[in-house]
Amino acid sequence: ITHIIQQLHEQVFPNPYPADVEALLLLYNHLQQSKKHSTRDADIDSLEVYVRAQCALEPDARRLRRARLTWLLGNIAFDRLAALRDSGQRELLARNKLNAITAYQQALDDLECCDNNGKPLDAFLIYKLRQNILACYLNSVHENKRDSDPEIRQYLAASDYLQQSRLMLKQEPFQWTIARNGLRFCSLLQDGEGVAFFFNHLIAAYKGFENLDYSPNSQPALRNSSSFQWAITHIIEPQEINH
Repeated sequence: ITHIIQQLHEQVFPNPYPADVEALLLLYNHLQQSKKHSTRDADIDSLEVYVRAQCALEPDARRLRRARLTWLLGNIAFDRLAALRDSGQRELLARNKLNAITAYQQALDDLECCDNNGKPLDAFLIYKLRQNILACYLNSVHENKRDSDPEIRQYLAASDYLQQSRLMLKQEPFQWTIARNGLRFCSLLQDGEGVAFFFNHLIAAYKGFENLDYSPNSQPALRNSSSFQWAITHIIEPQEINH
């Protein structure tokens, strides 16, 4: 289902970015995945220097191009987080986390000033950057500690991520992953109204989620994930009983 939704989305909203910048992202992705490439890390460092210099040269008149280049800078820093976290390199982890968040936010600021040949940019394109910023906080922490991490909670409470998720669902109500993530993070914040909102949108997007044991795309079922337990215990199951 997710693959079909993505294909239809790409047909309605074709990629607006310059082809040469997209080729650069493709080159980086291939390099990132080439684990046996002996100079991979050094080559990525060199690419980062080049991309950073290109970003500095791009004027406001080419915000779309600059945004995508800055997005790439964010990806380069983001892709280092897991290894730095697992190896306990806290200083480098903090630096790359900050670099990734800063780059994604700069790209977001630029995209909010752009259009696509006179038409508004795809809202989901911009929303992806908000997802990426949140992912920086999540990936900097071991998975079993994310639900209790104070910095993640602070970001969710202070940012407009959940509000933007609500707006995104109004435009694209079939995006069940947005609803599921919103449900997860409202459960984390113990936000009952938010839990009800996102759960209702989740089952509206796909009825299968009415069964709390449903497992989508190899992700854990709501019932089997600790992230959703507050929502299930305090909102979802009492709501079912009342109905």
